[in-house]
Amino acid sequence: MVVDFVQEWYAETTDALKLDRERFIGIGLAIPDDIGTIALPKMPEAYGVWATTNVSHLLQDGLGLPVLRDNDAAAAAIGEAQFGNGRQFTDFFYVLISAGLGGAVVVDNEYVRGGNGRAGELGLLPAGLQPSRRADRPGLRVLVRTQT
Repeated sequence: MVVDFVQEWYAETTDALKLDRERFIGIGLAIPDDIGTIALPKMPEAYGVWATTNVSHLLQDGLGLPVLRDNDAAAAAIGEAQFGNGRQFTDFFYVLISAGLGGAVVVDNEYVRGGNGRAGELGLLPAGLQPSRRADRPGLRVLVRTQT
C-alpha cells in the first residue's frame, strides 16, 4: 500500500539523515489532478481506485502531519521557479511528461493558477498534433491541431 511505503521511507530517510521529525510541519504531495479518472493506454483495471482515494487524508493519518496537495506539474514548476533553472527567467511554461502531459505557467516568478485552477493544464495529447511556431510570439513553442 502507498501509505505503508511512504511511512517506511519517511522513517528510514529521517533516521539515516539524523533528522528530528518534530521539526517537520507538513508533507507536500504532488499528484495529477485527474488520476484514476482518465483512461490511459495499457492502464490496469485497478488503477481506477485512485479516482476515489483521498491520498492526502491517508498520508495525513499515516504520518500524523498535515498534507498539502497540489497538481504535479504545478508543484514541479513552483520548485523549478524557486530552486531550479526557472530562477533565470521571470516567465516560463513548464511541461511535465509522465503518464499524461501536464503544464504550468509562471509569470513574474509566480505560478498562475487561472480562473479554474488549471491555467497550464495540457492533459493527454490526442493524435494529430504537430509542433509549430507562432509568428506573433517568437520562441514560444505551441501545439496546434492539424486538419487531416
